[in-house]
Amino acid sequence: MLIKIAKNGIESEWFQLTKKHHRTLLLEKPDVVFVHIDSLYPKSPESGQNVELSFPCFNLLAREFVLEENRQEKQNERHQDYRAVEDINPRENGALMTSLEEIYLRQEIKRILNGPSNVLTDLQQRRLRLFLDGYTLTRIGEIEGISHTAARKSVFSAIEKIKKHFE
Repeated sequence: MLIKIAKNGIESEWFQLTKKHHRTLLLEKPDVVFVHIDSLYPKSPESGQNVELSFPCFNLLAREFVLEENRQEKQNERHQDYRAVEDINPRENGALMTSLEEIYLRQEIKRILNGPSNVLTDLQQRRLRLFLDGYTLTRIGEIEGISHTAARKSVFSAIEKIKKHFE
């Protein structure tokens, strides 16, 4: 909110109302406060005009303005994740996306991979484990030193081999 105050006939420059300025105004209690109408109602037909308010009237308005500003800041804080991108686990919200069938299938595949069966090559086992642990095909390619398309072929051929083995 853009405001200008007048106290004892002396007007200040226009300034943005902040919590700190509001606290100062509560102590100083100016005679009159001018409010730029665009700050209050951006789509008002009277845009570009200034409104002269007595201090008690302005105080009510400013209090609501500051409270609304605080509410919006708190709402933004609640929806912000301040961790670095590297610190966020991509599978963190996996419970919201994976079904019970998917979880059971992954556990079965891991059990098969850990079993004595030699259905897959060591390379395919390693890549499939990485895939089941939530790594992307691009990341698997980086780890293995291959392209993501080669990683994709390897992982999906491993899945096909497992399917054929248990049919």
